Amino acid sequence: MKRLSIILILILTISIAFAQTVQVVFHPSNPYFFSINDAWNYSILNLGNKPVGSTLEVYIYRGGSFLIYHSQTSPLTLAPGENSGQIMISKIITTDYSGDEIANYFKNTGMLPAGNYSLCIWVKSSQGNIVANSCQELNITTITLPILTYPYDEEVINTPLPQLTWIPVMPQGIPQLEYLLEIWETGSNNRIAKENIASLKTADNNFQYNVELKPLVEGKQYLWQVSAFAGSFYLGKSQTWEFSIGDTSDDFSGSHNPERADSTSYDSDYVVEDTDSYRVIADQTYGADYLALGTLKIAFNNVAFDSTLNYTISPIDQPEQYLTGLPAKTIRAGLNKINIDLASTGLFVNQKNYNLEISDGNGKTYYLNFLYLAP
Repeated sequence: MKRLSIILILILTISIAFAQTVQVVFHPSNPYFFSINDAWNYSILNLGNKPVGSTLEVYIYRGGSFLIYHSQTSPLTLAPGENSGQIMISKIITTDYSGDEIANYFKNTGMLPAGNYSLCIWVKSSQGNIVANSCQELNITTITLPILTYPYDEEVINTPLPQLTWIPVMPQGIPQLEYLLEIWETGSNNRIAKENIASLKTADNNFQYNVELKPLVEGKQYLWQVSAFAGSFYLGKSQTWEFSIGDTSDDFSGSHNPERADSTSYDSDYVVEDTDSYRVIADQTYGADYLALGTLKIAFNNVAFDSTLNYTISPIDQPEQYLTGLPAKTIRAGLNKINIDLASTGLFVNQKNYNLEISDGNGKTYYLNFLYLAP
């Protein structure tokens, strides 16, 4: 009996000593993206001075208790020091998924959908004893991918230098968020890309096309798309839209503007109308570009009863930050010529782009992009 007790104590002492020499250290995880390879995003530390024979098992639980994934390696050797989990992927000999819909999604796409999970690592000795184990909580957050806003799909724009805009990835605060804007010229089939003419990275949710890039040619059609990345992690892409370049003969520079005496020049994609003219707000003005010299002058056909104009204005690079304190405008049934005094509000920044949004009595929405210039 005494001998048996000594043997048990010796085995227990060896197991404790072994456990103290092996540790699991998880690496930081991306809260918006978890692929099957991220199940091996950790290191096994062998704190001893001799190689250790072992096997590894990986478990992923949904909600902390429901097993959806399990894999096991063949016997391997942990060298003294740090052993990367990534290099152990080649040692996998068994992989099992549970039969629920989350596990099937993970199996077929290689990605975990949004939700709460636990990633657990078991290190076993050559004899099959658990000598080290550790779990990492995962909270995979739902994200919305970029949504294109301008130019609109199949729109004809009268400028070779558009400002392309999109709704940013949400939620905000994703580390190292960056966008890849791509533009292609199309062939005879307008939905098939023929040549990539621009591939640009930006941290903003808009990009001003400029003369340093390959020109957008009048009469030609283009496709554009925005992809999102969090560092090197690919998050996804927007829809693909088409636009074409129409008549660009109304190119404008400040020297042609009778209301400005200085020599400041402005991009040719803005139209200056006569002082007695008003920009008509209708379907054909979606995405039209306008230059507002202190006052925004619009013509709007009110299809409802007499009421107050239902409108908002926001910076084009911050589409969800609507300006407050705008002047109220009473409109009659029928066509209204409206002067919105922007300068007196103190809300507008000189040479900054804005978007006007108007809703009519039938639930229809109209848009107008404009560049504000201080009078």
